[in-house]
Amino acid sequence: MTAVHRPLLVTLAALVLACSGTSESTCPGEPVGSFRLEVSVPDGAPPSACTAEPPVVDPPTRVVASFVAKLTVEPAAAGSSPAALCPGGRGATYYGSRAADGTYTLEASSGLAVLDRCGSNCSVSAVEHVTGVVTGEGAAATFAGTLVERFEYLAGNCGACALPCAATYALTSAASVPAASP
Repeated sequence: MTAVHRPLLVTLAALVLACSGTSESTCPGEPVGSFRLEVSVPDGAPPSACTAEPPVVDPPTRVVASFVAKLTVEPAAAGSSPAALCPGGRGATYYGSRAADGTYTLEASSGLAVLDRCGSNCSVSAVEHVTGVVTGEGAAATFAGTLVERFEYLAGNCGACALPCAATYALTSAASVPAASP
C-alpha cells in the first residue's frame, strides 16, 4: 500500500494530483461550464481538517486552494441527472447527480493519505463531497457550494487527531473559463 504525504488542511490540493483516468476534456456528459473553483475558509480558522469546521458564509475568507474543473450533466427526462466534475490532468473526477432543483451533489475519493500533522505514520482514507448550484449560463455562469473532506483512520499513530473527522469549506467559482482551458 502506497501512501501520499500531505498537509492536513486541504486534501483537495492532493486530489488534483491524484490518479484518474478521466481528464477535463473527456468528462462524461453535456458541458454545463468550466470554472476556476476556489476553496476558502474564514480568516483565523485553525489549519487542521480534523478540527476546522468553519462556517462557509462568514467573511472575511482566505483561499486555501484553487483548481480549474469542467462540470457536466447527462440530461434525464425527469428527476435527477447523472453529473460529473472533472478537474482535468491527473485529478480524480467527482461523480454524482444534479437534482431536479438544480443542486449538484458529487463525490470523489483521493485514496490514501498520511496526515503528517497527526503523525508521520498516521494513515487515513480521504473522500471529498461537493454540493452546489450553478447560476447563469455560458461565460456568465458561476458555481457556489461547499466542499466537505472526510478522513477515516486506517493505521498508525495519529497522536491527538480525532478520527474520523471532517472539514467544511466554501467552494466558489472565481470566473468561468473557456471550455478549451484545462
